[in-house]
Amino acid sequence: MAVTVDPAKADLHAEVDRLPVGPLSQGLHAMVEALEPWRARYLLHGLHEGDATLIKMALAPYADESLTPEELSGLAQAEEDVRAGRVVSHAEARRSLLGEAAGHR
Repeated sequence: MAVTVDPAKADLHAEVDRLPVGPLSQGLHAMVEALEPWRARYLLHGLHEGDATLIKMALAPYADESLTPEELSGLAQAEEDVRAGRVVSHAEARRSLLGEAAGHR
């Protein structure tokens, strides 16, 4: 089964190709096409970092109510931060915020 690729998501498909998932890559390419770009970015970043929270956020069901202009602006800023690499891993955030040793959960 071939996946039709949206040219606007080429960077996301390149991310899939960098993941060590072997035969799962075709399924991930299909998911990238099915998801909104921000969800696909969260999913791929979560897979790269082993961050279950990002993966859950990417795949979570939609809320019933519409987003406010402030929320939409915040999502746009978050997308830009991810694209620009202004992110930290879950482990880095825990160390920074909680002073935990590396690898402690």
